[in-house]
Amino acid sequence: MGSAAHMIRAIAYVLDGFPRAKFDASEFFENAIDRQIAVIALERWSGEAARRVAWFCAGTGEFPRLTDVVDAADADGRSNLEVEIYGPDALTWLRHHRPDIVALIEDVLGRGSCDHDGPYPEPRWDDDPEWRDDYERRRGSTPRSTPFR
Repeated sequence: MGSAAHMIRAIAYVLDGFPRAKFDASEFFENAIDRQIAVIALERWSGEAARRVAWFCAGTGEFPRLTDVVDAADADGRSNLEVEIYGPDALTWLRHHRPDIVALIEDVLGRGSCDHDGPYPEPRWDDDPEWRDDYERRRGSTPRSTPFR
C-alpha cells in the first residue's frame, strides 16, 4: 500500500529496559482495520494496542531483534513488553495512506488533536545514547534514519 521509504518509528522493550528494539511499525498500519488503529490512537500510541503492533510485526519474521524482545518479554508466561509508537509519524503516515481514519480519530479525540503539520521533535529515544541501533525495517525496504514529512 505505502512506499517503503515511509516509516512509523516505534520501540519495544522488556520492563527492565533490556532487551529492546527500534522498529518500523508501518506494516501493521498497512494491514490493520480502522478500529484497530483508532484504539491505538485512543491509548495514546502505547499500552495493550501498541503491544499488538509489536506482536504482529515480530510474527512476520522480518524483525529479528523485535522478535527477540517479544520472546524475552513473554518468556515467563506473562508479558513484560512495553511498546511506544511515535504518534506524529503514525498520524503523518495515516494522513497520506488512510485519511479516513485520521478524521475518525479527530472526531473522537477532538479537532486539532491530530495537527502535526509543524516541525516535529524527534522521538525521545532517538536522543538516548543507549538506543544506538537503527530501526529494523522489512526486507527490501529502503533504510532511512528519518521518516517522511
